[in-house]
Amino acid sequence: MEIPSEERMRNLFEERIKNLFEDRIRNLCTKAVAAKGPELQSVLSDLRTALHEHAEFLQYVTVGVTRDVAEKTSSSNAAD
Repeated sequence: MEIPSEERMRNLFEERIKNLFEDRIRNLCTKAVAAKGPELQSVLSDLRTALHEHAEFLQYVTVGVTRDVAEKTSSSNAAD
């Protein structure tokens, strides 16, 4: 059995985390549609938090991808 590379493992991990965030946001949206009164305010607060956390995660991933591309580009330019 082949051991996945570090990059492959990171990609799998990031994809799984992204899916968890998106599932949570979908569930909270469903709850918000059905909620009334104080429950709605609570669900909307949870949704706002989930969206903020997801945005932070996407920023983290973007920084990592940008760094990886920059490293690969500089490595290939050095080889030329």
